[in-house]
Amino acid sequence: MPAQTKRKPGRDAEGLTPRQALFVLLLLGDSEANASRAYVGAGFSPRGAAQSASALLRNPNIQEALARRRAKTAAKLEVTKEKLLRRLLDISDLDLADLLTDKGSLRPVKDWPEALRRSVQGLEVVEQGGDDNGLVYKVKLGDRGQNLERVAKMLGFIVERSQSTNLDVAAQLKGKYTADELIAILERLLGRDPGGKK
Repeated sequence: MPAQTKRKPGRDAEGLTPRQALFVLLLLGDSEANASRAYVGAGFSPRGAAQSASALLRNPNIQEALARRRAKTAAKLEVTKEKLLRRLLDISDLDLADLLTDKGSLRPVKDWPEALRRSVQGLEVVEQGGDDNGLVYKVKLGDRGQNLERVAKMLGFIVERSQSTNLDVAAQLKGKYTADELIAILERLLGRDPGGKK
């Protein structure tokens, strides 16, 4: 029978202190996922919040709690990466010609493709003289470039510097080089001879 690990006093089942648990909840509830704001909101000192929040995000218990809660939320909402990618790609592939008739006037919204209808961020109707009963339609769509960047990040084509860790690099190099080859590469990068001399 496996040995049960004792929970440290003052920690929850996930191994988090009350402030750490609050940090996780605030971070997940922040639309911008602002770790510094969540850190201060959880009762930690605002002094050096960015660095301290970054360090807290590297805590394995925090990472596991975030991953577990995100997975639980995604399951409840029946959201998958594939669904998100499909939606972003659909929006990125929209053709503005689908908005207009052959004569150049705006098609009825019910005739627009679903992806186009879902990507509209704003629709303004302004009364003016001229065609279409004196109405001018202003349609604001989502940012294609931003959507394509999101797709690229989700597929791992773009890795933000803050997301790349030494463990990520090590995992990518694993199996490509022997330990001696890696040491030699690191020594060259540090400007040392393979014997450890500068």
